[in-house]
Amino acid sequence: MSAVTVPNSGLQSWVERIRDQEMPVFGATAGAVGALIDSERASAASLGRVILRDPGMTARVLKLANSAYFHNGGASISTISRAIVVLGFDLVRSVALSVALVDSVVQGEMRNKVVREMARSFHAAVHARNAAQKRGDGSPEEVFIAALLGRIGELAFWCFSGATGEVLDRVERESGLTEDEAEIRVLGFRLRQLTALLAKEWKLSPLLQSLAQYDARPGSREMAVVLAHRLARAAEYGWESAAAQAALHDMAEYTGQPVANLAETVAQTAEEAARIAHFYCMDEAVELIPVPNRENLVETPAEQTEPPWRGPDLGLQLGVAREMSALMGGRPAPTELLDMALEGIFRGAAFDQVVFAAVSTNRSQLAAKVVLGEGAERLQRRFQFALAGVPRDVVTDLVERQRSYRIDGTAVSGMPSSGRLHAALGDTPCVLAPLCVNAQTIGAIYAARTPAHGAVGEEDLQAVLHFVRLAALGLELNAARRRG
Repeated sequence: MSAVTVPNSGLQSWVERIRDQEMPVFGATAGAVGALIDSERASAASLGRVILRDPGMTARVLKLANSAYFHNGGASISTISRAIVVLGFDLVRSVALSVALVDSVVQGEMRNKVVREMARSFHAAVHARNAAQKRGDGSPEEVFIAALLGRIGELAFWCFSGATGEVLDRVERESGLTEDEAEIRVLGFRLRQLTALLAKEWKLSPLLQSLAQYDARPGSREMAVVLAHRLARAAEYGWESAAAQAALHDMAEYTGQPVANLAETVAQTAEEAARIAHFYCMDEAVELIPVPNRENLVETPAEQTEPPWRGPDLGLQLGVAREMSALMGGRPAPTELLDMALEGIFRGAAFDQVVFAAVSTNRSQLAAKVVLGEGAERLQRRFQFALAGVPRDVVTDLVERQRSYRIDGTAVSGMPSSGRLHAALGDTPCVLAPLCVNAQTIGAIYAARTPAHGAVGEEDLQAVLHFVRLAALGLELNAARRRG
């Protein structure tokens, strides 16, 4: 074949290109989530807020959280806050990252190559999780995610490689070289090295970073991922092929299972992988997973694209209220109850921005502490109101007289001035409600809806007040338990 003429642009330049130009949205999500890894308890609420920024990600994380693969029965999960409580911080964090990855990479001229890589990754992830469970691993979900994201460098490269990818693809097909040899010849580095640097750059799981940087030791957790990917690739030649049989033998030795037992479960494992790929909205990948009996797959309705605004959802409001009530039976952290209430207002009552603002210890200021929705950073900066030494207005009334207000531009007799509020936040229709615990105002809820999404009516006010009262009740119960 003709000589390769594509210049080697260097490993670090590929990292920078993918990070800064091709996948900045994924990088921002990964960075925001990765920054939370060191403090799980303090970061659970922050993780929920990162996910809630993206309605599509929120919907898919909840869909996965309620799937039989991740959720072992019980009441359905309506909120990201509850998903983190039930499934754990690490699992929800990893699912969010994998959803963001799928959204970022399935594009480009080498789409077919990317989809095939994704199919193998889904298939390998289920095999890896099953192998980890058979070995008694304490966190098989971490192994699942490591296998799913274990070729992130390959996925990113094939998605954005352009002419260089076309050359590498041709060399792999025509030269007789192994993948590693072809990558070195064309790129000057292995794509596995790109995975290692991106995993470190985006602060992906330590298991994934270890997998990308070092050869897996026999019997290690990393080996579960290596063997699972080997098995998923070999299965593409047919389950009866010599490659698939050899891969099955290696996996059986690793898990301590008879080969015959493992061979009996591969069909079920492939079906599970296909269902998981469907949950991730990767139906093209579903078709490439070697399911022996495709008719056994349960047909599910096609995934609906998350619309930009759906309006209030009474069913979701009820689900969130039930979750809050159930949580009160235990000893939830105050932040858990508050985050659920805010999510109920944000998603269930369909407000575009929701703020929890706290009254300072000396009761001189009301300042935003939690913000959901677009422009969160700006809103956090601007939602700062003095309470002392200022004329009476809706803000001071909210705190001092514990009054709620629906502000939609309509003149209301006796209503104090909302000038400070409008000057800081604009004339957006909104609801203001005090959060009172044991007869003292500790903070306030602000919920705003853009005019394009309709007026804020009386029913919207009542929805906000319902969640505020539930949060207040839970906080009072917590306080009573601490005193007792």
